[in-house]
Amino acid sequence: MKWTIGKKLFTTSVLIMLIMVTLSAFSLRNTYTLNNNTQQLSKTVLPKVSLIGDINYYTEHVMTLTQNHLLSEDQATKDGYENKITETTAALDDSFQKYGKLIESDDEKNYYNQLKDRWTIFLNKKDKVISESNGNNKEEANQTFRDGVLLFEKMQGDLDALTKLNSQVSEKITIESDEQSKNALNINIYIVIGSIIFTIAITYLLVRSIRRPLILLSSQVKEVADGNLGIDPIHIKNKDEIGELANHVNAMTENLKGLIENVMYNSQLVAATSEELSASAEETSRASEQITSSIIYIADGAEKQEKSTHEAYSVVKEISIGMEQAASSIQTVAENSQSTSEKAIYGNKVLDKTVNQMNMIHRTVNHTSEIVNSLGEKSDEIGKIVTIITEISEQTNLLALNAAIEAARAGEQGKGFAVVADEVKKLATQSRNAAGQISQLVDIIQFEVNKVIVSMEEGSSEIKDGINLVTESGENFKQIVKMIEEVSSQTEEVSAIFEEINASSQSIIQIVEMTSTISVEASSQSQSVAAAAEQQNASMEEMAASADILSKMAEELQDTVKGFKI
Repeated sequence: MKWTIGKKLFTTSVLIMLIMVTLSAFSLRNTYTLNNNTQQLSKTVLPKVSLIGDINYYTEHVMTLTQNHLLSEDQATKDGYENKITETTAALDDSFQKYGKLIESDDEKNYYNQLKDRWTIFLNKKDKVISESNGNNKEEANQTFRDGVLLFEKMQGDLDALTKLNSQVSEKITIESDEQSKNALNINIYIVIGSIIFTIAITYLLVRSIRRPLILLSSQVKEVADGNLGIDPIHIKNKDEIGELANHVNAMTENLKGLIENVMYNSQLVAATSEELSASAEETSRASEQITSSIIYIADGAEKQEKSTHEAYSVVKEISIGMEQAASSIQTVAENSQSTSEKAIYGNKVLDKTVNQMNMIHRTVNHTSEIVNSLGEKSDEIGKIVTIITEISEQTNLLALNAAIEAARAGEQGKGFAVVADEVKKLATQSRNAAGQISQLVDIIQFEVNKVIVSMEEGSSEIKDGINLVTESGENFKQIVKMIEEVSSQTEEVSAIFEEINASSQSIIQIVEMTSTISVEASSQSQSVAAAAEQQNASMEEMAASADILSKMAEELQDTVKGFKI
């Protein structure tokens, strides 16, 4: 499986996002649990404690009103006390009904039922006391009232037991919330530290796996751009776009090296051929002069004419052979130029592909920067969640303050309620502190994400430098291809000239042979031979000029390739 840069960056981003999601889910779960505990305190425990205080107050108030009724002598006053007792009893029944709906345990239910049973008995005694008080039966009324006082004291014991049960529940919830808050904080710290270490490590490895090969590639391409083709191939183990790019750069270097060697060889061959061509032209020129001199002396005698013709025949034959060799060399130069041009075109295509690969890497690094920016936005969302946690803790603290006020208002009977309110306040403080610590951890994550963004920007800058170097090498390739095409064109022209010269040489041979067979007509044909000699001399001058041009082009080509080190 090909592990491309895009897959590496995507996998890294997914892992970091999973860590962030895990941390967020764990924080939300702890927040939900703490909120449930707070809801249980505010909706169950605190209302029950408040109702116990109300029940205690109403029972004590009924006891006091009954005693006042017993001590009163005025019937109108007694009637007023009876009305108040009826109102208080109705309020007490309502409190009993509300408390019954909030009962959670069997022990609490037993104490509650026992309290209601005793209250029912107390109401009967209260009615008896009022009846005896209205009948002015003071002694029996006092005895019944004392029995009611004993029953009231037992009811106080039931209320204390219910208060204690609710205090235990509140303490249990507080302890569980405290432990859970501490555990959650520790786990959050471990997760954040682990995620920071993991993020730094994987980011370092990823940037290192991209940056080091790019530095090697940049150095390699710079050497090639400077003309140094004798460097060793780079070896990169990456099985991704960078590894492919390294292989393409190595192939480009080898092809360019072979191209330059071929150009150097062909330029030397062209130089040597031009020297041979120049020498042949000089010999041909000298031969033409000899032919012209021979024509002058044709009239002196057939014997001298035949001898001169034989010498001219030998010289022209050598020239013809030299022309054929030169034509063969020029053909070889043309073929090598064509091969060199094809390799140069292939090298230019490799450079274009290299530029495309580096552009793809540049786009991939930019995409990774966008993903890391998205991670920073996720951190901002976690910060918003922490703000919600802080608001919940502040609301809980306000609820605890209200509970403390109610406890103070209840007096001695509200002590248990005050303990619960204090525990709730501690719980709210711990929640706010935990939220603050989580906020600090989120800031740390955002700082590390910013470092990753800076690292990505550095990698992108280095990729741009590599693209510029490769582009410069491509321009050099295009110049080389253009020069090779010019050499190929000049070679074709020289080849055509050689064909003309060779044809002229064959014509001279035929003329010399004809001269040998018809020596009698030599004098009459001297003008034709002189004209042919002049044409041959002009051709030799053209050939010499072409040889000079070819020699200069070979020197220019050699000067060009000297800039490369093989």
